[in-house]
Amino acid sequence: MRLTQASMIALLTVLFISNSAAAQGRWEAFNNANTGFKGAVVCPVDDKEQANYFCYMVGCQNQKPLAHRVFFHGGVLPKSIQARVLVDGRDAGHMTFSHTGQTDYEDYHAPYDLAAHGALIAALKSGTRAELVLMDGTSGEVVNRTAMSLRGSSKALDSAVRQCSLPPPPPVQEPLALAKARVEKDCQTLDGTVTVEDGAVIKEDFDHDGLVDEVIDYAQITCDKAASLFCGSAGCPMEFYRQQQDGGFVRIGGGHMYGYQVTVKPVITLNLHGSACGKIGAAGCRKSFTVENNDLVPLE
Repeated sequence: MRLTQASMIALLTVLFISNSAAAQGRWEAFNNANTGFKGAVVCPVDDKEQANYFCYMVGCQNQKPLAHRVFFHGGVLPKSIQARVLVDGRDAGHMTFSHTGQTDYEDYHAPYDLAAHGALIAALKSGTRAELVLMDGTSGEVVNRTAMSLRGSSKALDSAVRQCSLPPPPPVQEPLALAKARVEKDCQTLDGTVTVEDGAVIKEDFDHDGLVDEVIDYAQITCDKAASLFCGSAGCPMEFYRQQQDGGFVRIGGGHMYGYQVTVKPVITLNLHGSACGKIGAAGCRKSFTVENNDLVPLE
């Protein structure tokens, strides 16, 4: 299918509301209620004679998490492609794109990497020029190089991050090992040794879904050089990890407290410092939460 110039402009307008700035190679923030697309987009290629274009988007669609997207017309690429992003000549990030199955134009999607792409976004916001290098996902051969300006990128990408939710963190396989590593990192600066007591992990199905969840009690992970390394007048940190159906655990909440009770599943009541209720510390405070998806939601 070959798009006419009018249909190309119409498509960009449908996807991004306004194509004026993006088509000139400048980053633009957008929010299209009709298509559900929102975020930041730049279209460095805009060949009106051939009705070809190339657009790179950081955004989301229909309440899905933040992601990378490439839309183009006027060429064919492998269904799976690896990508490198260079900012001012330096390697700033990597991602893997897969074709979405769109037939009217080429549309590729890559998930946002929580661990790596924060630095990529920061580089795109602060640089002057960028280049998106696309490689065959099987052979590694470079199949496309597209240079793009970073004019307007800071404001547009800030808007994308505000408008789109981040993807959930990957599951943790061993919450206790993660907690121990955190304590060890601080304890080692004191030349201390960490001891993990039997009560450091509490196993119970606090959301009543049939899977055994875990609560990590930092009071039971101690440093011999500083007994109060993590604990204080507000209690000790406790972290709640919900077991996932496909394996691993996701942290759904936590903080300093004196303890907790699972009252009526899935309701968890936390015993907190009085300041959490606007009282003096000694008065104490109790707040109840229910478990919804992977979050602790306060009850009124």
